[in-house]
Order: sequence, then C-alpha cells, then structure tokens
Amino acid sequence: MREFLKSIRIIRIVGEPIRYFLFSIQRHFAEQDDKKHPIDENGVAIPPARLRHRVHGALDRDSFLNVGKNVSNDLRRFVKTAGHEWGDFKNILDFGCGSARVMRYFLANKGNAQYSGIDIDSALIDWCQSNIPGVHWQTNGYHPPTEFADNSFDLVYAISVFTHLNEEFQNEWLQELHRITSPGAILILTVHGEPLFANAAMNSKQRTQLAQDGFLFVTGTTGKLKLDGLPDFYQTAYHSQPYINRVWGKLFEIVAHVPQGIGHNQNAVILKRN
Repeated sequence: MREFLKSIRIIRIVGEPIRYFLFSIQRHFAEQDDKKHPIDENGVAIPPARLRHRVHGALDRDSFLNVGKNVSNDLRRFVKTAGHEWGDFKNILDFGCGSARVMRYFLANKGNAQYSGIDIDSALIDWCQSNIPGVHWQTNGYHPPTEFADNSFDLVYAISVFTHLNEEFQNEWLQELHRITSPGAILILTVHGEPLFANAAMNSKQRTQLAQDGFLFVTGTTGKLKLDGLPDFYQTAYHSQPYINRVWGKLFEIVAHVPQGIGHNQNAVILKRN
C-alpha cells in the first residue's frame, strides 16, 4: 500500500507541471482567437481568456457567455420566488463579480438601479473598470470590511463564492453581507449541495466529516501550479441544507433552498435580511 500511495504522489508531482504547460498553450491560442470577437451580442466587451478562466474554470468564450446568460435568468427567477421582480431593486451588488460574467446581462435594461461589483482579484476589477462603464467596481480585501456603508443594498447575489471559502472566511463575509444589506434585502448565494456529494472527490474520512458536520472544505492544488491564479485559500467547500439552516439561519431568513438551481449544478440559497 505504501508503494502504491508513493506512486500516486509521483504521478501528481509529474502530472501537474505537464498540465500547466498544456494549459498555457491552450490559453495562448484562445487569446489569439479572442481578437476576432471582442464584444458580446449586447456590445459589451468580453474579457480575455486568462481572466475568463479565473471565474469560469474554462477558456472557452462561448460557454463563458452562455453560463452568464443562464445564471442571470436563474437569478431573475429566484427573486420572483422571494416575491419580487428584478426591477423592484435599486441598489444591487454582485459579490465576487469576477469579469462581469453575469452582470453584463443586467446592464442593457438596468433602469434607475445602481449596480456595484466587488472582487478580491484586482486584475479582474481593473479590466471591468476599463471596459464596462456605469458600474461601481471595487477591489475588496480578503477579509471584511468593505467600503460600503451599512444598509447599502437591497439585493446581493454571489455566484461560486461561498463554494470556495472555509468556515472562518464564510462567517466573516456573512456578517459583512448582513451589515451592508438593508432590512428586507434579498440575497442569493450558491453552494455545492447534496446533489453533488456523490461524485465529489472526497475520501472516506472526508465523507464522514461532511455527514457529521454538514460542511467540508477540501484543499487541492496550491502555489504556482494553481491554474485559476487565485489565492491558495480559494479551494472547494461543500454545504448540506441542514448546515445552511443552522448556521446561515442565525443571520438571515431562509426563503428557499433550490437544489442545483444555478445552471443545474450549484444549489441556490435565497435569503432575506432580518
């Protein structure tokens, strides 16, 4: 058994540099192709492949845009679940906005609403500031607080953010989201929920921990070979619905929990600020 485990480590040590090399080649060709397609169907600039990959996990331009459009439609549907229409909201925050994969689909008909987007990745925010006007873009630190005042937003959505943070980070940011949202505000956050547990890359010990605690944080590749270019703390988290009810329910009313509600993948948790 020891020799078998050793062989797995060797494969990983050799395999990760090869994977990174191949990824670099693919990224080069994707960025060359991007020059032919600088804007989307609504005339909004499309980020380069390296920035798409950071938020999308893939270099492909069409899938980046399609997922953004589908998620924006999901979000419109979820606010109806909470008893609202999208046009009801005046101050909207994309928490972990990346390179505007989702927000771009709200800007064509934003009316009088003020949109803000924040992210820890300054390269993404710099690109958004240079290419997408009419939005308040801001780089935030790894830890709260943000620069927003209390009660600033009546709608917040966060796609694939709490799916990558450990419990300490999550609790800090839940407190901050509670602070910057107004009473009655709606929040839509996504998690890796029960439908994804069966096929997730976990060992037996991790599955036992997830069953007991309702939460699991798994660390994969770190350092320079981490393809997304994000900090090492940005890994993979799993949440059970009872955990969400127990922990997140201390700060917010749980309006609905929609299994695989985002792109038939991540669960959507619809919250209301108490």
